[in-house]
Amino acid sequence: MQRGPALHLSVTVFAAGAVVLVLEILGARVLAPFLGSSSYVWSALISVTLLSLAVGYRWGGALADRGEPLVWLSRLLVAAGWLVVLVPYARRWVLPAAWGLGIRTGALAAAAALFAPALILLGTVAPLAAKGAVADLGTLGGRVGGLYALSTVGSLAGALLAGYVLIPVAGVTRIFLGAALALFLPALAFREGGGPGRRWRRAAAVAGTLAALAGILRHDTLPAGKPGDGWTMLDREDSRYGEIKVVQYNTVRILLLDGTLQTGVELTSGASSFPYAAAVPALLFGARPDARRILVVGLGGGAICEAFADAGARVDAVEIDPAVAGVARRFFLRRSDPAIMLEDGRTFLRRTAPGTYDAIFLDAYAGEAPPAHLFTREALGLLKTALAPGGIGVANLIAFPSGPRARLARCVGVTLKSVFPWVEARAVEKGDGVMNVIYLFGDRPRRLDRLAPVRVHPQVAPYLAGLLARQVNLDGPDAFVLTDEFAPVEAMNLAAREATRYNMRAIFGPVTWLLL
Repeated sequence: MQRGPALHLSVTVFAAGAVVLVLEILGARVLAPFLGSSSYVWSALISVTLLSLAVGYRWGGALADRGEPLVWLSRLLVAAGWLVVLVPYARRWVLPAAWGLGIRTGALAAAAALFAPALILLGTVAPLAAKGAVADLGTLGGRVGGLYALSTVGSLAGALLAGYVLIPVAGVTRIFLGAALALFLPALAFREGGGPGRRWRRAAAVAGTLAALAGILRHDTLPAGKPGDGWTMLDREDSRYGEIKVVQYNTVRILLLDGTLQTGVELTSGASSFPYAAAVPALLFGARPDARRILVVGLGGGAICEAFADAGARVDAVEIDPAVAGVARRFFLRRSDPAIMLEDGRTFLRRTAPGTYDAIFLDAYAGEAPPAHLFTREALGLLKTALAPGGIGVANLIAFPSGPRARLARCVGVTLKSVFPWVEARAVEKGDGVMNVIYLFGDRPRRLDRLAPVRVHPQVAPYLAGLLARQVNLDGPDAFVLTDEFAPVEAMNLAAREATRYNMRAIFGPVTWLLL
């Protein structure tokens, strides 16, 4: 029976375990611009990973029993390395194809197409290494247990390294290439086998190593739009919370988070090009003209902060992602300088002194999804405490305003009613499609018979006409109060998320590179 050097096999198993978790964590980042970052995406990635590893374990065991386990191990390491190299480039074709399948099916299909082949090969590593390491059946249990422990520790190291260190620093493509390098280098050290097969194996490992190094060292340039299409990429970065892009179409500057529109500003006028960004201050100051200290939970590009500052308000903003705050200051905030607190909105509300704010605007989103923990009765209780007597709250929800798919909008409404005596909601657009639904609430009723004058982009102005009349019915037998114990926001919002992604496809279909 062949027996490989213990240290070499240990390093190989550790590296393979690390790459497995790197692929799983990076997978969420790869899928997010097209399919979001919901629990459906994570469930798809975890399911594909576990199934692929199970197939790999079974196949690796069968190959090990056929003989020459270390030869097979080196071959499959090289093949896995090349498959990992291809992932960041294959996504350019796979993700647009999966886009039309919906979030749930599309996430499974994309995860399987991009990651299953490499993960299956990585699953063969531990059984092949175990067979190659065992010289004495009396030590079988200890050897196999030790190798699987190393693989698990490697996975732990890969998870921590990818999530805590590499994603904000290196970028997705470079991390994939680094993971491939971690497979090519151990493969080069295997001396087993002979003849042309060994030479071809080494040549493929050397070529893969050089290709990975060249990609890692290459200057990372931002893509440019096709001549005449008007699109330009101004900034692109990966944070610990998602992918951030700043793009510009002629004179409109747009912030994309995980592939969804967050902020749009017309540079010549400074006005927001999104209807809700004009509707929110128009409604808030229409109901409470004297609001002077305002908290914004969820900064985005800061268009709402600019509108509040235009009205003479002092604005504080809570943003969980430092990278988003940096992008807002560099590319969007021109007329205001809000105080920005870098933390989760709910933790900030918990430590905020009672009665601090005249108004609070809840606008936190992860991509196109509202964080469930900010819309529960418990979270809204914290928001109520932070409001001054007579204060007003405003919340933005991307949802269906009416019909059977509007259950989330109604649940948010009844949850607000369980905390606040006065709750009303307005639909920003006409119709019953997915849109911004704006909630207003407080400790006593407010008159909503006029809109405050705000800076409005000409293309946005028509949306404000009739806004006061587009009241959303918040009652319904299917509505229930959202709590920390039970708040299935993602499930109820699935149709709205898919509609939002469909709209993104309509907008960016001709320039899909903006989402890659």
